[in-house]
Amino acid sequence: MTVNPSASTPHSSEALRAALAQAETSGDLAAQNTLLGELGRALLRQDDSLPALACFEKGLKVAQQLDDKPSGARHLANQGLALAQIGNFGLAMRAYRKALGFAADLADAPMQYDLLFHMAELERARQSPENALGHLDEALAIAERHRSLNRIQRVRAAMGQISLDQEEFEEAREHFEAALSLAREIGDVGEQSICLNALGGLARSRRDASAAAGFFAQALALPAETQSSRLRLALLAQLADLRFGQGDLEISRQMFSEALALSRQLGDQASETRLLGSLGLIAADQGDPGQALALANEAVALARQLADPVLQGEQLLYQAMALADHDRVEDALTACDAAIVDFEQVEASSLLQKAWDLKERIGNPADE
Repeated sequence: MTVNPSASTPHSSEALRAALAQAETSGDLAAQNTLLGELGRALLRQDDSLPALACFEKGLKVAQQLDDKPSGARHLANQGLALAQIGNFGLAMRAYRKALGFAADLADAPMQYDLLFHMAELERARQSPENALGHLDEALAIAERHRSLNRIQRVRAAMGQISLDQEEFEEAREHFEAALSLAREIGDVGEQSICLNALGGLARSRRDASAAAGFFAQALALPAETQSSRLRLALLAQLADLRFGQGDLEISRQMFSEALALSRQLGDQASETRLLGSLGLIAADQGDPGQALALANEAVALARQLADPVLQGEQLLYQAMALADHDRVEDALTACDAAIVDFEQVEASSLLQKAWDLKERIGNPADE
């Protein structure tokens, strides 16, 4: 069963449309059945959800004419994917359940596993973690019965993510450790990176900077081409922040700079803003107040474009520190006041206290 879409191009969908039209003209139902599934999946990969859904619905009718139950089950499963993609979770789950019934009748264990996994993803999107875990438990039982390490690994990682959602950190750690061990056993480098990133984040939540840095460093040592740009950005930013805290300024600067380039490639302006601010702090610590202020100004300008009060307030505090280093005390206090307004707007109490403390230090430097 193929439920997960893979890479495609607009040209492939046009070629499939032409082939489907020819099959319809000739009355070849078997070819129509196959082509409707392929075209629907191609459209899904292009985010053309409604035309894809129409293909799967038509494919189901053709499969019923042919009395082709396996194809009917696949069309139903893909209907679920299309419905989930447009946000109709209720109908998507209904399609998955129907497909699961067919898969059970056919004793198609891989199809049952895939459907249960997708049902778990859907329940997670619906913020029903207990239901999601129930589906994953069933999927895990199938994978263990057939001794499929890849499928077991995938389930354990998914269970770890749901545990994270529920802030059940010890359970999440156990799942991700198991998933990492399996990923190493089967040689799945991409999954290793994902698990190492999750374990690093869990270590940071325990304030274990050394362990967190170790996990992030292990992930970054893996081939970059096996990681998504977004994952690599997260790994670089997190390890750079830890290295900064440990006083490794130049290593931190290099990692933040690489992360900044990635954030710009991705068009992730929120990450770009934070990274500019971090680089500004490093510049200040490395004795370059001019560069620090320039980076802080750039970060504040970008944060204002994004209209995110917390992000803007944080960058204003960095700007205030840079201005204070230039003895522009009044401008620095003005930046602190602006940050206080931003934090009050969203009732960010801890950040608000941080802004008041900085304002006090800048206004009364003799008290330090």
